Amino acid sequence: MSNGFEGRFIIRSPRSEEEMREMYALRYREYCRIGSFQKEDFPDGLEKDGYDETAQHFISLLDGAIVGSIRVCFQVDDRFLMETGSDAFSLPTWFPREPTCELSRLVAPSIGLSGSYSGAVRFRQSLYLLRAACRWSLNHGYRYCVAAWQKAFFERLKEKGFPLLVLGAGKSYHHTEVIPCAGYPEILSAYLSSVLEEK
Repeated sequence: MSNGFEGRFIIRSPRSEEEMREMYALRYREYCRIGSFQKEDFPDGLEKDGYDETAQHFISLLDGAIVGSIRVCFQVDDRFLMETGSDAFSLPTWFPREPTCELSRLVAPSIGLSGSYSGAVRFRQSLYLLRAACRWSLNHGYRYCVAAWQKAFFERLKEKGFPLLVLGAGKSYHHTEVIPCAGYPEILSAYLSSVLEEK
């Protein structure tokens, strides 16, 4: 990876309440920066919701600082996160809701505590986080995963040939254009590994 960053990234689950707070704070800064959320909605500076309590979280660390995150979350009251809110998606009736999980809150900012990262670094950091989430989903018996990816990220994935199934038309979700997708964790994990091994 350019800038020599790749060997310094560590992907793992948060290990303390302090790391969870740092992760929520990172999400707050990034989502407020791009306009998905408003600062006044999170007076404590921590972006979190009702899906976080049962979610499996992963963070990316660079030189000890949390610089990225993703979570695997599950239905709450029979709805996935993307099915909530005034701008919600509706999953197709034919799509199997079980055993399915949802990937969300993928954050890989361009600027962190260790300086600025290029677009290539951000994208590969996102792929490492995504692979960790897919591997966990596969190892815990989830056959399918769904996600509402930001359009720019979705287009980068399609350029790389990622095996994604588009579940509907893109739309504005929390003031950001996103595309609803699905995939098989088993296939995505293998594909991500092959892409990340490319020089």
